[in-house]
Amino acid sequence: MRALSTMPSRARSPQIPRSSRRGPTPLSRGLASAARRGLRAHPSNAADFGERWLTKRELADHLRVTPRWIELQQHLGLPVLRLGTVNRYRLSEVEAWFRRQYESTATGRSA
Repeated sequence: MRALSTMPSRARSPQIPRSSRRGPTPLSRGLASAARRGLRAHPSNAADFGERWLTKRELADHLRVTPRWIELQQHLGLPVLRLGTVNRYRLSEVEAWFRRQYESTATGRSA
C-alpha cells in the first residue's frame, strides 16, 4: 500500500546545506590580503615611487563626495586598479581624468 504524501505533485529541489559561517570565506580573505601585499610591490616607474594608492573611502573624503558617487564614476571611466574585490585609486590619475572631463565639457559648452 502506498503512503499518502502531503507534498505537492511537483518534484522538490534538493536542499543545499547552509554554512554556519557568515562573511567572507578564508579564500576570499586570502585573496584580499594578497592584493594588499601586491599594492606595496615595486612601482613600475621611478616617477610613481612616492605616490600611494587610495581606497574608495579615502578618495571620496579627498574629493568630498560619497563612496557611491565614486562607484558611479568608475562606469564613466574613472581610472581604477581592480584586484579582485579590492579597488585602489592613484590621486594623480584621478585628477588628470577630472581635468580631461572638465575640458571636454567646457569646450562643448562654448561651441
